Amino acid sequence: MFITLLREHPNLSADTCASTWPYRHLERYVEALGAERILFATDATYLAIGPQVAKVAFATISEDQKRGILGGNARRIFGSRLPARSGASSGS
Repeated sequence: MFITLLREHPNLSADTCASTWPYRHLERYVEALGAERILFATDATYLAIGPQVAKVAFATISEDQKRGILGGNARRIFGSRLPARSGASSGS
């Protein structure tokens, strides 16, 4: 049902938040929707971040797809509305 809803509304994206399912499910979502519609999210502090990152890292998808899910898609969608990265220089 979730994939059907997203297919019917191409302006919607999915995220990995609060997902306790294994990385194989991520692979299915990438296959069904395309990695460009999936955003990394942790649901911190409910779930530990390590296993959430591992879910993407160990998925059998391309490195470009992983980079997109782990941040590239959010930068593309939200652009300058995203906060600066932690530890990023302020230009001074």
